[in-house]
Amino acid sequence: MDPLKTAPPPEAKLHFLDYWRIIRIRKTVILAVFLLVVITATIVTFILPEKYSSKATIRVERDGGDVAGVDGQQSLRGMYDPFFIATEFEVIKSERVMDPVIDQLDLNKRWSAKYSQPQRFKNSEVRAILQGMMDLRPSRNTSLIDITVYSDDKNEAREIANKIAEVYHDYRQNTSLELAKGGIAVFRKGLDELLSRVSGACGIRRLQEVRHRQGNPQDDAGSLPADQERPGQLQHEGPRLFLVDVAGGPADGFYRK
Repeated sequence: MDPLKTAPPPEAKLHFLDYWRIIRIRKTVILAVFLLVVITATIVTFILPEKYSSKATIRVERDGGDVAGVDGQQSLRGMYDPFFIATEFEVIKSERVMDPVIDQLDLNKRWSAKYSQPQRFKNSEVRAILQGMMDLRPSRNTSLIDITVYSDDKNEAREIANKIAEVYHDYRQNTSLELAKGGIAVFRKGLDELLSRVSGACGIRRLQEVRHRQGNPQDDAGSLPADQERPGQLQHEGPRLFLVDVAGGPADGFYRK
């Protein structure tokens, strides 16, 4: 006996004409909803205040030397570092950059009058408003940062964006200058110590030559520095001249009578 075969249940299939029939029946509702959405969007667009944006693009690189270090490794300057970019974002939003922008543009007074405030805004209040107007975005896989400022005044947006970029540039430049001055000070201190040692060694050597000419040689280890000898021993020697080549290192000193 053949097994019973059950026919598949009939599936309801809607034809395009069925959809069109539904649209014709509900055309009044569909048209009303469409017009309502368009009219609402138009009214909201006209009610909202105008907003302008101004963008300033700056290039940010890590401070580093222009040549390879003593270990042979090249400087990391110019390489993309997401952590460095994120750090610089926080620097731009910090008081080091925001407060000079506020002071130079006199935003305390200008925004107090703009928002009809009887008292002058504090720097912390203006800084909070300014941070809300500003948007910082990195350019992908580059060291470029886009500083975008939004405002209802296009001139104000442009002015603030350019001033932020200018103040941040000055901050980075001053920071690099201070680092360079610190390095130069350390170098000069080491150079002075080296020149002092060389001068002392050359003075002892010249004193030994004078003693040999006088027929009174002494052991090099027992020789005293020139500034510790008795004045009577060097009265007949005359002036001495010692030259040092600072640029190329210590030069050979010579004695002149």
